[in-house]
Amino acid sequence: MEEIKLLTNQTKSFFTDIAKNLVVMMKLVLQVTFLVAALITCVMSTIESKARILNINVSGLHAKGDKVVEDDKITKFVIEYHLPESLSAEHREKLEGVAKRCFVGKQLHP
Repeated sequence: MEEIKLLTNQTKSFFTDIAKNLVVMMKLVLQVTFLVAALITCVMSTIESKARILNINVSGLHAKGDKVVEDDKITKFVIEYHLPESLSAEHREKLEGVAKRCFVGKQLHP
């Protein structure tokens, strides 16, 4: 609480919720970050599982992601997956297909 002396020599108390609002905003940021991380983890796990079944080496598989915000609303999540360059076109196509069918991704982008 901060007290401010007005020109009339009266003390007026102003209450602000800046700290509370900041905590709420930080929780939202963490939740969105968690969603992006969950999506990345789900797809990478699915790709790795399929690669193991097909005996494909996906060492070096990595991803990065973020959100797209328009008019103060999250409109979509953008995830960039990087498959190893050594993959054949056939293997790359199979693994990219697995990524597109990710259950978590379909829930976030119906």
